[in-house]
Order: sequence, then structure tokens, then C-alpha cells
Amino acid sequence: MLAPGEFPKALALGRVQLGVERPWDPARRRWRFDPADARAELAYRELREDLAGLPPDADPVTVPGGRYIDFLLPGLLALGVVNACLWGVGWRLVELREKRLLRLMLATPLDREAFFAALFLGRLLLSLAEMAVLLVFSRLLFHVRVLGDPLALAVLWLAGSAAFFGLAVLVGSRTDRPSVGQGLINAVTLPVFLISGVFFSLDNFPPALAAAFRWFPPTLLVDGTRAVMSGGAGWSAVAGPTAALLAMGAGCYALGRALFRFY
Repeated sequence: MLAPGEFPKALALGRVQLGVERPWDPARRRWRFDPADARAELAYRELREDLAGLPPDADPVTVPGGRYIDFLLPGLLALGVVNACLWGVGWRLVELREKRLLRLMLATPLDREAFFAALFLGRLLLSLAEMAVLLVFSRLLFHVRVLGDPLALAVLWLAGSAAFFGLAVLVGSRTDRPSVGQGLINAVTLPVFLISGVFFSLDNFPPALAAAFRWFPPTLLVDGTRAVMSGGAGWSAVAGPTAALLAMGAGCYALGRALFRFY
């Protein structure tokens, strides 16, 4: 029980989602919640039915890929690809330059393209291991299945890794200051949380913005992953995103290599 003056603060702090004044008096009963909060709306409807003694007006329906975890997991996997490349490669390049280790590499017979290939392959293997752990964990605890073609999903993830590796090389091509490198990486990664559909559908945005955000490269990876894992799609759903991500990766890598300095 909360005093009327305590409810706004409790709502702001997330301690409660729904409040009801005088629940014992139907004539004076007053509901208090944020109508934009879907969980509060659902709790309101269920509690209103319980207080009125009404039977539920809907039967729960379970379909493959229809749970929130089925929506969330593909977004988390795509987000892992983005973060692994930008932080694992872009930040690493800034760190190596700050410590003057890249300059020392110029004195060795190491081929420069072999250096970048090793960075890419090392990050790719670590990313695959991380995604495998997350997939196994979600399969055991939440019974999440890949409903579409796993090979199409693997090709899409490979294209996503190439795209954001190229972007990571571009981000880490010049600066030797960690603060600048961190700012550049955050400028790329922070919008991913908001406009790529990782945690909530882009349909919550106005239609014009949603249509524009669907061309955001991380969104292509998120939507493609979700289409295969939860929608049961195959090659036809990932062909376009794969081509776009590969083109982005090639362009960013070419520009990054043109600007890159080892000193």
C-alpha cells in the first residue's frame, strides 16, 4: 500500500507500474498508470476483469517465434557482431597506435594486409564462439530454435562481420587518443540501441522514420537475423542485406586503408 503522494515517485523509479485508488468501491475506483506502458496496460485489463468478476476475453496462443525472447535474441546476436568488431578491432587499433606498437610493426617483415586479415579472422572466431554460447544458452533455458536456414544465417553473419570490420578499420585509422577513439565508437554504437530494432520494433516510430531506419546497416543485420531465426526465412530474405553489408564493408575498408597510418 502506498500513500497517494508516494505513487508518482514510485512510478518514476519503476517500483510500480499500476496503481488503483479505492479498489473496493466500483463507483469511486480510480486507475493510475502510464497508457504508453504496454505492461501497465495489460495489468490494468487483467486486474479490472478480476475485480469485476469477468472471465478472460481471450485465449493465449503460442506460435513458433512469437515470444518476446524470440524477438530479442536475434537482435542481441546482431548487436554482438557490431560491438565485437567496433570495440574488438577499432578500439584495439587505437590502443596499438597509442602504445606505438603499430610503428614497431613497420620494422618487421609482416605484410600489412596479413595484419588486417589476422585481426578480422581472430575477431570472427571469437564472435562465433560468443554467439554459439548465447544460442546454446537460449536453447536450453528458453527453447529458442532457428526456424530458417542456418547456412543463410551464417552467411549473413559473415557479411555483417565484414561490414563492421571495415567500419572499425575506418574508425581506428588515424587517432591515437583513447578518448577520441571511444567517442567515435560510441557515436556509431549508441544509435544501434535505439534505431536498429534490437529491443523493440521499428513500427513504434513514425512511418517515415521507420522506413529510413530500415536502411541503417545494423538494422539490415538485425532484420535479416530475425527473419531467419524467428520467421523461418531462407536465402531470399538475406540476399539483399548480405549484398548491402558486403558493399558497405568493402567501401569502409578501402577508405580506412587509404587513411590508415601505422605511426
